Amino acid sequence: MRRERREPRDTGPLLDLYYAALPGNGVSGDDRQALADDYRLSGPWLIMRPVRQAMHNIGPAVWWNNLERIMLAIDDLGCRHLLDCCGTVSLNPIAYLRLEVMDRVSEAGHGSNEDAIGATPWAAWVIDATKGPFDRKLPAGPTDAAWFAQALNAVLLAAYGDATPDPTASLSRGAENISAAYVRAAAIAPSHEQPSACLALIASGASRTLHLFNIGDCRILVERASAVHPFGSSGIERLESAAIAELIRLRDVGDPWPGLREMLKRNFAAAMNRPDGYWVVHPSLRWLHAVQHRALPAQAIDHVLIASDGFFRMVNAFGAYDERGLMAAALHGKGLATLCTELREREADDRTCRRHPRLKPMDDASAILVRIIR
Repeated sequence: MRRERREPRDTGPLLDLYYAALPGNGVSGDDRQALADDYRLSGPWLIMRPVRQAMHNIGPAVWWNNLERIMLAIDDLGCRHLLDCCGTVSLNPIAYLRLEVMDRVSEAGHGSNEDAIGATPWAAWVIDATKGPFDRKLPAGPTDAAWFAQALNAVLLAAYGDATPDPTASLSRGAENISAAYVRAAAIAPSHEQPSACLALIASGASRTLHLFNIGDCRILVERASAVHPFGSSGIERLESAAIAELIRLRDVGDPWPGLREMLKRNFAAAMNRPDGYWVVHPSLRWLHAVQHRALPAQAIDHVLIASDGFFRMVNAFGAYDERGLMAAALHGKGLATLCTELREREADDRTCRRHPRLKPMDDASAILVRIIR
């Protein structure tokens, strides 16, 4: 009799430990993704073990239990597509969606790029890091925000290197790891002076679902049969609108930036990661509970566009596209690099930010376009 299905296991942390020990044992040359691929490939090969046992007249009390455990491991690791691609009929309704990156772009607006984009076969994301107008330098790197964006990107690449039945658990592990990385690398400072980041992430989960995660003001656009649905919202937008209104008021009477700088400092100190303010990824303040999350079935999605707020200026600052038009241009027309060039031209054409009020004449702009492979 078949046992009742137990909860899938996330083997990612064990593989992290294994991979970390390889250099000390004289193994080099492969990245973390190669280890995950090899480990996943081992699952289908194990199917031959109970087959050989049965061929040698070992009883079903042995080979059936082995086959059952192997098939459960194959489910946990998302190996069914490996069987499908070899022409074998899929035996299990639980499988993982794979993500194919169709296009990506990430460009600095001025100086260092404080955005980052990343992807694995199971997840994709955009990071938009920042630090308030504070002068003290904390971790090493071109800027504190640039360091934080790249550190968070590395953490997510490790957390989502494998297919996992519970992408939320991977995000939780990533939260722990980015906090630990910051403690190791950075000087002590008040929490509101530390770097933070907006994050929009999609990840494949069990039962052929796609999980959407958002914290901050990046954007996720989900497309299905030319219909486009946005996901995510943030209190940052309310504070930014108030800051832009103050910029317009102050510049009519003189230099607006000393007064605006003090306003932004107060916002970081009083509103960051507070219930009546806004939420972002942070190295020392709690944030995981505030992540917006939605799980969608595979049939509800064809493509996903993830964008930083700098890239999304094409919609909400310049009004050049609506959400559906931006997705169509990315998918069928201009592509992300050309859209970014168009953005830079619009920013350059309004350097004083008077026709299109905004806090930065040019902002880092990042986006990633993904196709869902069912």
